[in-house]
Amino acid sequence: MPVLVFVFLKFFGKNKFDIPVFHEDRVEVSGNCDQTYAVPYRVPRESLLALHAVEGDPTVVVFSNLVGENKTRLDNEMSSKKMNLILASGLMNEQELQRLMCIFVVPSGSNAVLVDGERRIRGYYQLDGRDETDRLLVELKILFNEY
Repeated sequence: MPVLVFVFLKFFGKNKFDIPVFHEDRVEVSGNCDQTYAVPYRVPRESLLALHAVEGDPTVVVFSNLVGENKTRLDNEMSSKKMNLILASGLMNEQELQRLMCIFVVPSGSNAVLVDGERRIRGYYQLDGRDETDRLLVELKILFNEY
């Protein structure tokens, strides 16, 4: 009987603890990005390496200033994980930042993106509030259980 339950769940059950992969079928661009995107979209390796990300590790890129409790919580959670936290706004000027946001296909209203170890975009966040920071931290835990 336990084997039947396992087989049933394996083939017909849905994992509620799964995070989506963005831009698998198409890439919808907001703003004034004039670049072409291949589908399924993967963040270019060169872009991640230019940000000093360790290849193959999940990466969170934040495109605005991150201060206070949210920054502390992210730093604490990520310090024990094998991943990259990149605060892009402190690394480049506004024009370069806008170009980078086009590469990461950041929609308006978001200021952070989660990229997995295979360079697939797994989430967009507005890290100004506690709720979105909580969602990012939960999705990071789910992502680490995948690998």
